[in-house]
Amino acid sequence: MGEDMMMRTRLPRHLDPLQGVRPFSPYEATGHALLGALCRGLYADMYSDTYWAHAGIDAKATLLITLQHVFLLEQCRQWGPSEVEWFVRVDDILEVPKLEGSKLIFKVRQDDNFTAFSGDERSVSSEDLSVLMWLRDKLEAVLVLNMEDKPVPTLA
Repeated sequence: MGEDMMMRTRLPRHLDPLQGVRPFSPYEATGHALLGALCRGLYADMYSDTYWAHAGIDAKATLLITLQHVFLLEQCRQWGPSEVEWFVRVDDILEVPKLEGSKLIFKVRQDDNFTAFSGDERSVSSEDLSVLMWLRDKLEAVLVLNMEDKPVPTLA
């Protein structure tokens, strides 16, 4: 059209509230952009959710971990935002996810987000076991961070 266009040369820096300002990381900037694009920024704005980690499970699926939610994202079209296949609140995860074969399995508390047919488990599959182990470690760290602000149950 004969007009100059301005485009970003890189994504904005991700500022982690727990670790402060750090050198630019394309990985973290991509994950923060994923969270911002998710449901048009609903989780980043409304829930004040904070990005923690993400990893590609296969060619079309990505697991996104925040301090409040775990999302399985599917890329249905070549262009455009990812769509949420399922999500789980971190408070509803009952224990550290288990690695069984090529699956990472989450034990989840029944809630309004789940139908009677969905059961009490969520899982992701990948042929790359190192990715699943890395995700399990990241999820364990998020679970520990979320327990810090919760009261300790007393034994009767």
